[in-house]
Amino acid sequence: MTESVHSHDLVAVGEVFMDFVSSEAVNSLSEVESYVPSPGGSPARLCKHLAALGHPVSLVASVGLDFFGNRIREDLREHGVDASFVRAKPQAHTSLAFFAPKAGKPNQMEVMETSMVRQADYQIMDITWEELAQTKIFHTTAFALGRQPARASIWEGVSKARQRGALLSMDFNFSIEQWPNLDEARSVLKTFCFFRPIIKMNNEEFKNIWSGTSYTSAQVIDSLMEAGAEAVVFTDRIQGNRVYSQSEATQVFDPIPPVEVSNPRASGDAFWAGFLSAKLAGKSLSDCVECANQQALSLLQSSGATS
Repeated sequence: MTESVHSHDLVAVGEVFMDFVSSEAVNSLSEVESYVPSPGGSPARLCKHLAALGHPVSLVASVGLDFFGNRIREDLREHGVDASFVRAKPQAHTSLAFFAPKAGKPNQMEVMETSMVRQADYQIMDITWEELAQTKIFHTTAFALGRQPARASIWEGVSKARQRGALLSMDFNFSIEQWPNLDEARSVLKTFCFFRPIIKMNNEEFKNIWSGTSYTSAQVIDSLMEAGAEAVVFTDRIQGNRVYSQSEATQVFDPIPPVEVSNPRASGDAFWAGFLSAKLAGKSLSDCVECANQQALSLLQSSGATS
């Protein structure tokens, strides 16, 4: 067991992509004339935000043995993230994602035209978890759990991390296009609650996962809490944030005030980085949300923010 592993505040496991982003709003990706490449993936962005806040973090992920994979690893190291467990898979290409703002929906990061070419990102396997599981927080995503072999490997890491006392964190960044079997998705995500995680879920993700049911968000959150979740942070741009906890009464927070948006992408990852940073500092859940909101606002208003 090495000292560097001991120093990790967070180990994140999940998807990495090379994102190709259009600055022009379109009705279809076929209308896009040019893209700007940028390393992406929710767990990678979370790690970069936490590293910027001074936390030692490590990412476990898979890329292809190609230029894009090399660039992703270089970008992580440049941002202070331990990328030694971002493995290059010679049999697969680095996964790619294409994004463009939806025409007529200014400053709405949730409303995007999206296309993905997935190969390497879910090839997470053959990981030696014993040392990584010593982290203070073990984080993963619903997106990463959507495919094998990543799911089986992540389950092993989650189990070992929990046995060693790590706090578990889950981002319900669900994509129905990437995980169309909704019954399976609900079952897997609810089973994850057995490990007593803290969960981030927004209103759109709730609608996607429980599509076709009559459940309200409150009913779903109650079921997640009954299944064992330590806390659920439910975010809504319009209605504000709600925090449900096993140890505290439900708290409701006002939405972030409207601001002029310079960088609308990935504020959810910045929000969660602020929340987890405050959690690592021993702050209350209400203080964690306040720190999370400030971190998200900082990203939205900064054209040079980590994305």
